Amino acid sequence: MKKILDIHTNEQKDFECLPQALFSVFNYYQLNISLDEIIETISHKDSTKLHDWFYEAGILGLKHGLMATIKSMTSYLFDPSWTRLDQPDLKEKLKLEADYLIELEKLIQQEPDQKICLYYNKAWVKNYKNGALKAVEFLNEGGIIDQSPISKEYFVKCINDDKPVIFNHYPAILHNIERAYDCKPNDVKGFQWGHVAIVIGYNDKNQFYISDPSGMYYKKSNEYWIDADLLIESILRYNGEILFFNKKYKELLSTYF
Repeated sequence: MKKILDIHTNEQKDFECLPQALFSVFNYYQLNISLDEIIETISHKDSTKLHDWFYEAGILGLKHGLMATIKSMTSYLFDPSWTRLDQPDLKEKLKLEADYLIELEKLIQQEPDQKICLYYNKAWVKNYKNGALKAVEFLNEGGIIDQSPISKEYFVKCINDDKPVIFNHYPAILHNIERAYDCKPNDVKGFQWGHVAIVIGYNDKNQFYISDPSGMYYKKSNEYWIDADLLIESILRYNGEILFFNKKYKELLSTYF
């Protein structure tokens, strides 16, 4: 069996893979939102895209009438025990986490030398504080956070339901390339980086069809087939998050509570 959704993406602007992917998905759902507006709204002209980026994207879709779900397996923002929580209780935990990080950020401002701070630094705390705050806002806007495992079967179900899936991943694993140092390949000094693309299809050969805003760099094409197990591995070894939308009215969320 094989299915490919009618969705295509163009090559991204520098550091703007998620806005380009989001622009393609919004076009698929016939939303008239320009790429510049998406970049202005979710990226804030900042080249550092961290844990609040997917939530910013989800919120934008929610504000334009879509339902949005973020499936997350990251333990940096979500304690593993929170998988048992319903959405209202999860929101309360995130509020508590955000309050703690806000206070921690204040304390760290007093640290004279960041090098002696073993576990926390200003950038780390700001990153996760923003992530927690945006996750709360995402839930307030009617978004759903799903902490169940990310699997090949789940991607297939989304495609069968005509829902393209935006995913965050580690491209060095997906494409078997070197890590990066100063934006150049370096297998010794290199470090992990992330990238965003879209799953738009599957076949019976254990492969997913990818629409990639940086596909010309990785595969000489913005669309290509990739091994399904490798795709899941590249997601879980980076941030473990995917985002998809549903063209239904948000009022239907009442069935979840």
